[in-house]
Amino acid sequence: MERDDTKRLLMEIERLYPDAARAKDPKGVVDIWTEVLANEEFEQMHECLVQFVRTDTFGRPPKPGQLMALKPQPYDDRGLKDWGIWTE
Repeated sequence: MERDDTKRLLMEIERLYPDAARAKDPKGVVDIWTEVLANEEFEQMHECLVQFVRTDTFGRPPKPGQLMALKPQPYDDRGLKDWGIWTE
């Protein structure tokens, strides 16, 4: 994600969690989130945020890793053929 995308995502999080403590160094927060999410697409991270909020029971904003953990994973069939579970 680009810096502007990171700002958009963080603004969405702030709107969803207005009671969360505000960062003392907002520029630093944007910088580190941009670095951590550099290889991600805004649209996918937005969908992960929506999914996070739908299942959130603690009322605390997500960390970058929590959003990345919600990304759909590609199907991996390694080993299934070896066990006779997968056929083409």
